[in-house]
Amino acid sequence: MDGRWGLGPVFASEWQTGSRSPRVYAIRAGFVLMLLAVLGLVWFSGGPSNQHQTLRDFAETGSEFFFGLVGTQLALVLLAAPAATAGAICLDRSRGSLTHLLVTDLSDPEIVLGKLAARLVPTIGLVLCALPVQFLASLLGGIDPTALVGASVVALSLAGFACSLALTFSVWGRKTQEVLLATYAVLLVWLLIYPTFYAFGYDWEWLWKLDPFQLAMAPYSTSPGSVGWLDYLVFLTVMIAASVGLIGVSIWRFRAVAASGDQPRRSKARREFRWLGRFRPTLDADPILWREWHRDRPSRWTRAIWWLYYVLIFAFGALAIMRSFKIGGPDEMAIYAIGFGSAIGFLLLSVDSATSLAEERARGSLDVLMTTPLETRSIVWGKWRASFRRVLSLAIMPVLVTLVCVEVDEHAWERWYAGSMVLGLMLAYGAAITSLGLAVATWVRRLGRAVALCVGIYVVGTFGILFIAATNLLPENSEELFMVGSPIIGPFYPMIRTQMSPVESQRLWVAPAWIGVYTVSAGLLLLATLATFDRSLGRARVGGEGSGSRLARRLRSGGKWSFGRSHHKPASLRHAWEE
Repeated sequence: MDGRWGLGPVFASEWQTGSRSPRVYAIRAGFVLMLLAVLGLVWFSGGPSNQHQTLRDFAETGSEFFFGLVGTQLALVLLAAPAATAGAICLDRSRGSLTHLLVTDLSDPEIVLGKLAARLVPTIGLVLCALPVQFLASLLGGIDPTALVGASVVALSLAGFACSLALTFSVWGRKTQEVLLATYAVLLVWLLIYPTFYAFGYDWEWLWKLDPFQLAMAPYSTSPGSVGWLDYLVFLTVMIAASVGLIGVSIWRFRAVAASGDQPRRSKARREFRWLGRFRPTLDADPILWREWHRDRPSRWTRAIWWLYYVLIFAFGALAIMRSFKIGGPDEMAIYAIGFGSAIGFLLLSVDSATSLAEERARGSLDVLMTTPLETRSIVWGKWRASFRRVLSLAIMPVLVTLVCVEVDEHAWERWYAGSMVLGLMLAYGAAITSLGLAVATWVRRLGRAVALCVGIYVVGTFGILFIAATNLLPENSEELFMVGSPIIGPFYPMIRTQMSPVESQRLWVAPAWIGVYTVSAGLLLLATLATFDRSLGRARVGGEGSGSRLARRLRSGGKWSFGRSHHKPASLRHAWEE
């Protein structure tokens, strides 16, 4: 049994089941439509008013097509590959179906490789869907077919590595969101290695050639002929070797970890500071927030990832503050710490906000909460506030760096204006992401799909704003104002604007305007969640409200029921519930 290697019947069963799902074809069609939309934006931003375009103009447009297509393809592969593989093993183990595989004569390689291949094949198909669009764009000229093939090789090798990494974490992980957090964290650290060393003045050629975005776009971003087939083959070899190593570790420890069960390890009770007792919710005043405060105990994986993020962001923030004292103002390190640090923090928040409701819905504990006399708006509002708590910790370092690094000569109020605007933008971004995660978890039943959809919407919105701002579709001198809507640019924009020159009157409304936009968006998403919560989760509605709302009013009113003009008092609580 241990000597059999291959895909086995696990791949055949899961592949036949997955290929019949219309979701696979919908994702492929949506991916191609997104590529065509990117081509349309690039085309119309290149000056369509010119009626006499030359071949050189078409070639320049084709080179812009290359950046749009390759960047979109790599970004979606990084999102889709972990989302498709994160629940391959941990989800079956939580459901109990993995135990049935362990008692069969299937070998460990057949189970692991079968599950990996069943999720890797759709991801590879997603990458290959972009090839026809890319080669059609090459007909305009300006796109080297060798560069397109090389970028496709980078995307395929990246898909294999991301799926292998997610599968490895899925062997040890207990929850899908833990696996996704760990996978995204490792991929983000990998992608930030070269920009970090470049910010410190180390521009090593071998280092940027291991970055998938730098390597795929090198024929047009650096210089022609800077990369060749040898560089693509080296990257492919490194990714294959890393994937094989991860798969080998997964096969080696699969049966031992899976047979140990899904019982969480006992850990020491969480120690809370005494001063936090003043701010902890009480059961009588706010039962939902009290429940979330005591129920939402993050696992070791989640705590480790968040602690790693806080350590890194505070380290870069302290370094930015020290460099600002040396040069007398903020530099690239401050922008790097605030912008990318905030974007990564909000990415982790998008995973947390979606899982706060989706996980409880998948485990069935939400059904118990739905049978209580609590009103629907109390449940939704309590869930929202429980997820929004982490936003305050995300805003500490950007506000601190802004207040310390800004140098003012005459008007001291500019420092406090920049700090207050950064705080307002961080809270507005966090409110919108929290509402988005709660809404997606309400409307999407599957946990993995809900998390992947929330993360995908956040990433597309964050980088889509920057992409639109880079085109010529916006009015003149408005690109800078539009980019403030991205969580990458917005947190450090008030600091840079105040440092360059005195705050101009026509720029004062930019940050408050985006704060208003995101606040209104968060409110609308929260209202949409309230309107569809009962119907999506199957809660009975009485008189236009949740089934427990009348009972809650009955208990608070001391036994008086209101049915138009008639009033009566039931004999007992059981009779009240039956009515």
